[in-house]
Amino acid sequence: MGFDFSKIKPKKKEALPIDPIELFHKLKVTDQNINDLWLAQGDALREWHNNRDKEDIGIVLNTGAGKTLVGLLIAESIVNETRGKVLYACGSIQLVEQTAEKAVGYGLHVTTYYRGEYSNDLFTRCEAPCVT
Repeated sequence: MGFDFSKIKPKKKEALPIDPIELFHKLKVTDQNINDLWLAQGDALREWHNNRDKEDIGIVLNTGAGKTLVGLLIAESIVNETRGKVLYACGSIQLVEQTAEKAVGYGLHVTTYYRGEYSNDLFTRCEAPCVT
């Protein structure tokens, strides 16, 4: 009796969103201060997404306008699109820790890297950006 291997199929990987606004709407946000994107955040994300194929895109938002969320959504979008490694650079270890904490509240997974250590293996598996 033979076995029909044609009926065995690998599980389909769920298509991960690359539109950062769609990505935001799929998050399980636990941060009590976040219930939706602010207008400037949405505008910045749409503009970035429409120009994502260009090099050297700069995003300018005022102090307190939500740059961390915008940056993390863009980083996750690129990870989802490329299945590659993406770095989110911060100016200090304190900012690395603060950004990682914010990411958790936003429902985003990140890896941190400082003092020569990774916090997890998501970055090496190309499943999350690395905040460093």
